[in-house]
Parts: sequence; C-alpha cells; structure tokens
Amino acid sequence: MVHGRPLPHRGILREVRAESAFLPHARGPHPGTGGRLCRAARHLRPGLRGAGHRGLQERLRQGPRTRDLQSAHPTDPGGPRPLEQTRVSADPRDRRRSPTRRGVHLRRPPRPQSFAMNHRSAPRIGALVLVAGVGLACASKRGPQAAAPAAELSPEARTAFEKAVAAMDRGAEGYGEAERLLRKALAAAPDLWQAHANLGVIYLRMGRLTAAAGALERAVAIHPDANALEALGEVYVRQGRAKDAVALFERALERNPDDLGLRNRLAVALRRAGRLDEAEAELRAILGRDAGNVDAYATLAAVWLQRGDLDLAELLLSRGIAMHPDEPKLLTNLGIVHLERGDDQRAFEAFAKAGEVDPTFLVGRLDAAAVYLRAGDHARAREQYEAVLTIAPGNVDAKIGLGIALRLAGDVDGARARWQEVLDADPRSAAAHFNLAILEMDVAERPAQARKHLEAYLDIVGKDGPRAKEAQDRLALLDAMKE
Repeated sequence: MVHGRPLPHRGILREVRAESAFLPHARGPHPGTGGRLCRAARHLRPGLRGAGHRGLQERLRQGPRTRDLQSAHPTDPGGPRPLEQTRVSADPRDRRRSPTRRGVHLRRPPRPQSFAMNHRSAPRIGALVLVAGVGLACASKRGPQAAAPAAELSPEARTAFEKAVAAMDRGAEGYGEAERLLRKALAAAPDLWQAHANLGVIYLRMGRLTAAAGALERAVAIHPDANALEALGEVYVRQGRAKDAVALFERALERNPDDLGLRNRLAVALRRAGRLDEAEAELRAILGRDAGNVDAYATLAAVWLQRGDLDLAELLLSRGIAMHPDEPKLLTNLGIVHLERGDDQRAFEAFAKAGEVDPTFLVGRLDAAAVYLRAGDHARAREQYEAVLTIAPGNVDAKIGLGIALRLAGDVDGARARWQEVLDADPRSAAAHFNLAILEMDVAERPAQARKHLEAYLDIVGKDGPRAKEAQDRLALLDAMKE
C-alpha cells in the first residue's frame, strides 16, 4: 500500500487540449509549416437532434437566438428541451458505432456565463496524485474509474516523485531535473504509472513524440487511467496515428461520457482518420449540451471549410465570434477562411488580432508566420517562430518553420541545425526528414544525405504520405544521376 500524505501533482497532461480544434495542414513550402491551417472534421450529420445543415443555417440566421442553438426539442420547436437524459443520436448509422458514442446520456448543466475552458493557461486535465491507503490513483475530477493497482512505495520513491512534480511546475527549465527524478522513482517502483505518465508529458512538451508515446504506453499498460489515455491519444494524433488515437479517446470516454473537451478531441481524431460522419455526431453531442461551446464552433466551422463551403464556415465563425469576440481559436479559423479565399491581407489581420487578444496563443502566431512565408517575408516569419519558441521551446512546428525561414534567408547551416534538433528529439519526424532532404539535394548538393532522409521519410509516412510521390520522384532522380 502507499503510505504518507497524497502527493500534490500538477504536472500531468497540460498540453493535451492546447490546440483541440486546430491541426497542422501542409500548405506551405514543406509539410508541417508554411501554411499551418486550423482544421478538424466535416459537415453536420443529419438525423441528430437539431441536425441538418438547412436547419442549422435557419437557426444561425435568427440572430440573438443563436445562443439557443439546439435548445429546442425537434418534435416541438417552440418547447423546451428536456434537461436530463438527452441522447446523442438516434441515427440508424449509430448502430455500427461503439457503445461509447451510441446513445450516450449527457446531462445538460445550467448555461455557463462565459466559456471557461482556457486550454492554454488552465489545462483541463488535472493532476495525478498518489492517494494514501488506496494504491496508485488519479485524483482528478473525472468520473469513476477502475481501481489502480496497489503498489509499495518507499519514502525515497515518494520524495523523488514529489520533487519531480515541483521541477515540472517550473516549466521547461525544470524538465531535465524532473526526468531524472522520475526515473529515480521508477527505479524504486517500476509500476508507478503516474511517473511513467509524467515522463510522457515531459517528452510531449519537448516535442519528443516517440519517447512520449513509449512512456505513456507503459503508463496505460499498468493502469488505463483516462488522463493517460487522452495524453497518449494526443501523441498519436500528432504522430499521424489517428486511428489509434480514436481507440484511446473512445476508451477514455467510456469512463467520462460527459467530458465535452474529450469528445471534441475524439471528433478531431475521427476527422483525421477519415470517419467524418462519426466526427459530426460527436460535435452535435457537444452542441446539444452547450450551444455556445467555442471548441465545437471552431471545429464545426473547420468541418465546412474542409467540405469547401466557405460561406457556411464563415457564417458559423461570425456567430461564434458574436458570442465570444475575443476567442483566438475562432479568429484564427476565420483567418483560414480568408486564406482559402485568397485574401492573405484579411487572413493576416485575423491572425494578428488572435495574437493581440492572447499573446500566448501559439496557433495564431504560427499561422501568421505561414502568411509571411507565403509572402516571402522570411524575416517577419522568423520573428513569429522565435516568439513561439520563447513560449514553448519544444514546439516542433515552430522549429520546422524557423528552419524554412532560415533557409529562405540563405542560412543553410542554421536551417540544418534546426531540423537536426527536431530529429535529435524525435528521430521519426517526417517533416524534419523531408525538409532536410530538400536542403541536401537542392541547396547543399549532398545526394547521399538527401537519399537517407528521403528513404526515412517514406519509411515513416508510407506510400500514401502527403509528399510520398515527390519523395519517390526525387529518389528516382537521384538514381538517374548515379548512372
């Protein structure tokens, strides 16, 4: 059994919801940067409560009544919607879906005065602690979970764990010390799943996705805590393993079906996996409970953006901004709509406003940098990427983008160093391998090094990767040059 007081721990999973509705999209000079777009999901699914894009548009055009979107019962538009036992969907297609998302009951709470889920400054996933007398458990505010396995914990292991948590709370400067202390705790207690999970969080923050996945997989194998499942799912999404991420988010939702943030992450992963109708159903479940949910609005707008319906995407974002005028997620996605229309100036203005209302909002800065790169202004792009790295030193997108800005400025060695830094942290970074291949082949004229990176890129992304065809063509060109 675990002895002593509970361990105060605020280290676990701060990054998991950081960009819940915003995912990288290769549009610029190289994958992962240049045009890092904010997208997630597809169109609204018919057959659900308040569903059907025609009905949605009619409600959106009602102006002030937008706040009551989906609050009316479909059989009596003028009557109130029941406050309890609201089902997500009655669509026959749901019969093919897992019980996690079929007929889930979501209790509808009082309407919040304002959106309080600031995922950047107040992460939604709480701390993992060691609870005295009941084995290792999670002291979060989630629903009931299976009891964690009991384990003996020596005073030395407990002390090391406590110090590691304190080091993590100091930010990036404490990650090295925290990693050392967590490994010390694990040497004394190998089944301390919280330590494995926190190692994964450290690696996630540092951009070391392969190491993060390994640590979190070990944590989940010992105890499938919903927090750890969600963190691992986020790692998988960033690695491009959306199918695996969906399975983890579904497992987490089985334990916490009323978690709207987790449901949004599932919708994003479903979209990335190509399961678009199911992504819609999850978003409708969120809006059925909270009609003004910012994440759902941002994701839903991205749904229509991906379908090519820019008018409806802009309509959704405009209504969301009317309710939340200073929400950077909505402002950033509005910038993406302008970018899709070819209006780079209005896109930049939206990104700049997102940065003004929240200087720590990294996605807006990354997208502003992408606009600068498209315009050929590598100096201003570099400023934005460096600003992101000041806030989040491990941000991989910023490192990749900064390398592109440096290459455009003629700093070949600087660009190579940035991308190699990414590979040192995560040897399976497809974007770093591809950019290094281009650099070595087109600029440095080192064909052997270019071949190595092209082959590594194809090994990671497979034949269906976003630049797989180009990589194969370049390899063929290198072969022809040898003859």
